[in-house]
Amino acid sequence: MACITLIIRHFKKRSWENCYRLSWVDFKNDTSVNTKFIGVKKFEEEIQLLKKFTRIISLNDYVNDHVDDTKLNVAITFDDGFENNFSLAKPLLEKYEAPATFFICPLWHQEKNVLWPDLIDHASPYAPTCITVGNEEYKKDRWGRYFHSSGEPINKHITKQNRIFIEKLYDAFLPYAHFMKIKSMAPYWKLMSATQVKQLSQNSLFTIGSHGYTHTHLTFLSNEEVTDELTSSKQTLESVIEKKVFFFAAPFGGYDERTVHLTRQANYSHQLFAQLDVAGNIKANDIIHRFSTNPYLSAYNQVLFIANKNFELPLRTSFRFQSASSTVALLQSLQKAIAGFLFRFQIQHCASNQK
Repeated sequence: MACITLIIRHFKKRSWENCYRLSWVDFKNDTSVNTKFIGVKKFEEEIQLLKKFTRIISLNDYVNDHVDDTKLNVAITFDDGFENNFSLAKPLLEKYEAPATFFICPLWHQEKNVLWPDLIDHASPYAPTCITVGNEEYKKDRWGRYFHSSGEPINKHITKQNRIFIEKLYDAFLPYAHFMKIKSMAPYWKLMSATQVKQLSQNSLFTIGSHGYTHTHLTFLSNEEVTDELTSSKQTLESVIEKKVFFFAAPFGGYDERTVHLTRQANYSHQLFAQLDVAGNIKANDIIHRFSTNPYLSAYNQVLFIANKNFELPLRTSFRFQSASSTVALLQSLQKAIAGFLFRFQIQHCASNQK
């Protein structure tokens, strides 16, 4: 599945909440293709735990303070608009009646169905040693990774470019996109169609937000280019879902005071960012920071980290048994029972600390 995020907000003497961000979901939690993918089974386990120990709320309820003062309130968001959000995440969210917001890059409007970073990653093995994008040249190192003549990795260099340059990147790399013919690779790059986005929007559980028009890093663009990214995406999505789009999630989590101001001018009511990063000191009621999933954690620990709002456990929770004897099964059963008890205890521990 694609990137998922949770949002958690804290109100003094009131409730405690979190916004949780995901992006990608696959069938088997295969991080060898992309280190941010979470498997369907693990995603379902996390949803089950969140339903049991927290209150999953919509982003609209989150921003309007429609929360349960007695529980951790969690809003779930997905970035990028991968097709696996529709085919894998949507059925589970519907099964557990869990609201979610999907931030979409409407690339179908540009007759594309893959984000440029994924195109680079997946097409590079098939591309030549040297490739030219516009007037810029990129060469592979001994491990097959492209670098710009300045020494920057290709993804880092492209991140600083505008839509015109990214269009040239598509022209350069699409001829080598042989991965698109491999059915098993589809969950790792394919984006939702306009029809799928509209179907999502018709379910009252789900909200559609903007994730830019071409997934560019706004802080490197001119004012005019930032505004174009914001308005083009908003208008395209609104024409498809026939509803207003109020939420914007910045690609790469990149923002500064200038882009925050321009986003407000583009008539977005709220802006969401990936983490409490270098610009995390920008405080405002329309700024929402999120907490991302980690595919390397167990579902139990992920929910504990969500409750604690960081990647430090409030208490030690895991036990490892390396014994090769016949008692392993018994020890594992004991471990599971103890972990379940500690999990309940720690959720309450986090709650008492956050209030």
